[in-house]
Amino acid sequence: MGAWGLGPFENDGALDWLALLRNGEIDAVGSAFSSVTTAPDYLEADEGQNALAAAEILAAAHGRPAEGLPQEVARIVAVGGERLVAKPELVGLAREALARILAENSEIAELWDDTPAGPDWRHRVSELDQRLSSIQSP
Repeated sequence: MGAWGLGPFENDGALDWLALLRNGEIDAVGSAFSSVTTAPDYLEADEGQNALAAAEILAAAHGRPAEGLPQEVARIVAVGGERLVAKPELVGLAREALARILAENSEIAELWDDTPAGPDWRHRVSELDQRLSSIQSP
C-alpha cells in the first residue's frame, strides 16, 4: 500500500495524485470521487487513496480542514479551493465515495483492517465524512 501513516496524504498513491493538483488540475478532485463511485465490484486501493485525499481537500476548501493539514495541501486549496466550493454537488459525491471506501470489496479498507491501526483509520474516515456532512447541512 505504501503508507506510513493514517492520514490521507501519508501514502504514495495520494502523493502521486497531488501532482495533478500541483499542475492546476483542480478538476482531478471530482474525478477522484467519480472513479470510486463508478468502480466495478472491487475498489482498488489507489482509487480509494486518491478519493480520501480529494475529500480532505474539499473539506479544507469549505473551511473544515483536518488538524495538521500539510502546507502543500493548504497552498493547493488556497489556489483552487474557490473552484471546488463553486461545485456544491462535489460534497455529496465525496460522501458517497467515502461510504464506498469503507464498504466491502474495498482494497484500501481490507488492507487497513488487516492492521492494528484499522479501527483508527476507519475513525478518521468517519470523522472526515462528518466534516463533509456539516457542509451539506450547516
